[in-house]
Amino acid sequence: MPTLVLHGARDGDNLPETSADKSALFTAEYERISLPDAGHFPPRETPDQVADLIFSHQGGGRGLPKALSGLQ
Repeated sequence: MPTLVLHGARDGDNLPETSADKSALFTAEYERISLPDAGHFPPRETPDQVADLIFSHQGGGRGLPKALSGLQ
């Protein structure tokens, strides 16, 4: 299963280093993005950026991910 990790660079609870260099633990596509303007709650702190990254990871821009496109 493709995996996208979005980690807030200013996260003081789960330090960014804790999610670094983990690609060997995944058998499918793995992408980790550190968000410089986010802390512990990226979806609350940078919601538009998080949404754009998730939809982009799913193969499209804003709108429904490819996996849900048939549900329109």
